[in-house]
Amino acid sequence: MLLVGCSHSLVTRITEEARKVLNDDIFRVLGDFHLLPYGTKDIRGRARKLRDEFGVERVAPAHCTGHLGFRVFRETFGDQYHLAELGLVVEFSN
Repeated sequence: MLLVGCSHSLVTRITEEARKVLNDDIFRVLGDFHLLPYGTKDIRGRARKLRDEFGVERVAPAHCTGHLGFRVFRETFGDQYHLAELGLVVEFSN
């Protein structure tokens, strides 16, 4: 799992680098993706890259991802999308 603060629009780059460092897949990405300045096509490309190229199975974008980003990630990840909002509980298990 990868937890990001405000990734300043670099969530795909951060995920890519984390995979290299860990030499393993990242299955879940949670946090602020900061996609407010971007349009649907660009956000969709980032979401698909996470899912299809990097193998991310589940996402939980937060606040500064933006409403358009929430919608696009929800469409891309379906029931594997969770909004990281106040009160979200994330459980870790082995």
